[in-house]
Amino acid sequence: MTVVFLASTFKVQAQEYESEEYQSGWYMGVQIGTPYGKSNFSSWGADKLRLGWSAGLHAGYTFSRMLSLEFSANWGKQVLTVQDCCFDRNYFLGEDFKRYKVAPAGMNGYYYNDLKSAVFLHRYAFHANVNVLTFFEYMKDSPWKLDVSPVISAVFSNTDLKTKGGNVTVREGVGRCNLGLGGQMQLSYDINDDIKVGVYSGFTHLIGKHIDAIKSYEKALKWN
Repeated sequence: MTVVFLASTFKVQAQEYESEEYQSGWYMGVQIGTPYGKSNFSSWGADKLRLGWSAGLHAGYTFSRMLSLEFSANWGKQVLTVQDCCFDRNYFLGEDFKRYKVAPAGMNGYYYNDLKSAVFLHRYAFHANVNVLTFFEYMKDSPWKLDVSPVISAVFSNTDLKTKGGNVTVREGVGRCNLGLGGQMQLSYDINDDIKVGVYSGFTHLIGKHIDAIKSYEKALKWN
């Protein structure tokens, strides 16, 4: 099973170069952003878009204007709800936590359209950043950088399934650990020798169980 995240993030970092010629050295910084998620439920719900939040730290080593390696740690939250494609199905989640196409007679539970998944995340990732502007001779010494980065990460999630109205907890603390594969693109600018600011957009494709505490739609039980 898979999940895809998109993020747009603002980053600020301090850097210390050991060599002016190759601009090699260590750097570290902070980042904040608004991630979006898609599992069975999605940030792009049938009723509205729900913005998430994330904050984190990153540190790395710049080998040259072209290449740097980086480690990042992020924490945040996303709220996911039923998608447009499945709104009309309105499955029923029984008190046995099984999913039904039609609510069984006499069974308590909740309809999917009335539920939301509050997903708390922490993500630890390694990045290999390649500045593609260095492939252009006239941009090699530019204060601008455009990094393209493959990313591998470990993503830990803890999900509370709640009602939209009343915020009643239906399931609490459903934990997952997923391998994340993805990439990002970052545009940054060197304000001076010590400070850089930038923005990036990226995605993480999670391999493993869904993180929204909801089973796959196609496995709903038919109640006669």
